[in-house]
Amino acid sequence: MLLILNYYFIYYFDVFYVGARLKASVAACFGRR
Repeated sequence: MLLILNYYFIYYFDVFYVGARLKASVAACFGRR
């Protein structure tokens, strides 16, 4: 059970981190235009 919880935590953290970086990259790209 603890392993599954840890897996979900890492998965959601990774998605959130990647999503935030992607959003920042897209915002910078549009801001430069």
